[in-house]
Amino acid sequence: MTLSFHGATDVGRVRKNNQDAYGIDAAHGLVVVADGMGGHAAGEVASRLAVDTVMAEVARGFATGKIPWEGEAPLHLTEWQRLLISSIRIANQMIFRSAQENPDQKGMGTTVVAALIHAGRATVANVGDSRLYLWRGGRLAQWTRDHSFVAEQVERGLLTPAEAATAANQNILTRALGTAAEVDVDTRERRLSDGDLLLLCTDGLTRMVPDADIAGALDAAPAGAAVCERLVKAALERGGRDNVTVATARVAGAQWWERFKIDWIQRRARRQP
Repeated sequence: MTLSFHGATDVGRVRKNNQDAYGIDAAHGLVVVADGMGGHAAGEVASRLAVDTVMAEVARGFATGKIPWEGEAPLHLTEWQRLLISSIRIANQMIFRSAQENPDQKGMGTTVVAALIHAGRATVANVGDSRLYLWRGGRLAQWTRDHSFVAEQVERGLLTPAEAATAANQNILTRALGTAAEVDVDTRERRLSDGDLLLLCTDGLTRMVPDADIAGALDAAPAGAAVCERLVKAALERGGRDNVTVATARVAGAQWWERFKIDWIQRRARRQP
């Protein structure tokens, strides 16, 4: 199985500075995206610190074979999930400590979403409302759960997805890095197939471009950097009211039965009205 990675970011048409950050470590199959918040340049500090710390800690885990964990690690988690969660928790502590020590960084925080691809599987972890999607067989599926007030209202049946898309309080997060000494991290792990594409992005994309249009862009530009460029352009054309960041990881060279499975899914999707 081979992987190809690409990413793009843009300040948008309204903001003066870019508080998004992303990082790609192809050697370890890692992609990280973060969306910072905070006055002055504090959001930029938080997002960059999150990305750099997660990448450094994952690389350290590979190099040493050691995964730091306070207390007893849950048995249902794989070592890859523990590695990503630990790396994100360390990033949270560093951002929180920096905000406590520097008055101009008080209140800063960031979202984070990360994918670690290994042995034909993807381990995903996230905090906040930056998302990861899977593009497979011509269909788009959101793998992560938004940690936001609006998302909770949808889950409770108090808002419809359509109402949530236009809600005025979409920017209220229920979970973020750096806002408290500890943070809960969501994680999941799934097997990948030949042709799969993982899309990681900030809400500068998802608030501007509906999922159906994201799928259309992926269908029109399925290869390489063109995917990221097309999606960023789509967000800018719809107003670009926030920074926008997109990163992708594409899978190729899977075993023959994986290729047969994805081909069958694509054929079935084309037959449906």
